[in-house]
Amino acid sequence: MRTILVSLALFGLVVLPVSAHNNYFLPGDAFFSVTLTRELMEKWMKSEEAAFEFSYDRFDGDFFACGNIGYASLVVDGITPELRQALTEAYWRFASSPAPTYQLIEDDGKGQLTQTNGVVALIYNKDFKVGEDALGLKFNEDWSEQGAGRYCGYIDASEAVMRDWRGAKGVAPLAVREKPSATAHLADNYEVAHTMESTLHIGGKEIMIVLVGIADYKGFGTMTTCPDLKGIFNSEVGAVYTLVKEGTFREFSCNEDGVWSAEAVKLPVPSGESRVPEKIVTPVVR
Repeated sequence: MRTILVSLALFGLVVLPVSAHNNYFLPGDAFFSVTLTRELMEKWMKSEEAAFEFSYDRFDGDFFACGNIGYASLVVDGITPELRQALTEAYWRFASSPAPTYQLIEDDGKGQLTQTNGVVALIYNKDFKVGEDALGLKFNEDWSEQGAGRYCGYIDASEAVMRDWRGAKGVAPLAVREKPSATAHLADNYEVAHTMESTLHIGGKEIMIVLVGIADYKGFGTMTTCPDLKGIFNSEVGAVYTLVKEGTFREFSCNEDGVWSAEAVKLPVPSGESRVPEKIVTPVVR
């Protein structure tokens, strides 16, 4: 059984969901999690629009066929050239290794190659206190009600779960413009049908984007985790993450003493020092 059961016992809680389902973004969550693949980043780099739509990706490592709840789409609008440039440069530095891997997904007789080891990115409010509040914890004090009894944490360790629950009240949810009600995504009696069709919105000047690791694909396109989050949580030697804001980004790394240091990258990066390729090559199915 997962460590979550130990934590539930420690807190004296008994949570029995009516059905096993998959949780997407919930109104009380501190971040919206996405996967940055080469294909997505090519669209980001080429876009001239001030808005860009991100799709939610889960990293709890589970998959249940009973259905999904929550919100699956977030549009970041008011995107400036400075934010576009910062995320672009930060991504290509972070994704320098490992090499991208792809899996052929069959749909209606047509094959599509999908990258399975994209960069995991968490979209937070710009004033989220990175370092003081651990990355990867949802800090949703209403997780049981909003999640229909399922916690769905991204870090499989009891100490992470307890820190999440203890600190949830002091961390604001992601400030999406719609301000959805806590239970609008739940059907009567916690019956699960599908994720919400409505799209959430937030301004580019209101967010930070934190690159935290490489996705570890487990199968079915949905059973995916981000093991690097545990390394960040434990301040393990070699752990890294990158914090992106409009016009700037900082690269954090942890040394053998568990001490974090940051290096700010000044933008624009001189052309000779940029990691952004002139041409992005992705495999195709013929």
